[in-house]
Amino acid sequence: KEVADEVKAGIHWLNTGSLSGNETPEESQRRAKQKQGLLESFGISPMETDGGFRNVKLGFDGYNAVRTPKYPNGQPNVMVARIFNSGTSFSSKQPFFDNAIRLTRNRAKKIMKETIEGAIEEKMKE
Repeated sequence: KEVADEVKAGIHWLNTGSLSGNETPEESQRRAKQKQGLLESFGISPMETDGGFRNVKLGFDGYNAVRTPKYPNGQPNVMVARIFNSGTSFSSKQPFFDNAIRLTRNRAKKIMKETIEGAIEEKMKE
């Protein structure tokens, strides 16, 4: 939850403007729709057990409202997140996802450790 909250905060801070300042109103609207699609589609998968490890994934699902000839049902939100996070030749790099992971890694580890230790103490009392 800590990491997911930080990712959502990062999405809110994404710059949807143009680097050159020469954007058209259509470009601004497209980027705003892409950002809104990321906010609406971001989520946490159910926890899974894999070889004794517990895994949970954070990610983006579905399509946004930007329809193009290549994407008549809307652009995939995973693709848009990658474009914002890594940048392209036509879009600046805004590593919102990478920054969220980096900022919350230690906090998340601490919370997991405390949760596990609390569960062990409860079992020891039984």
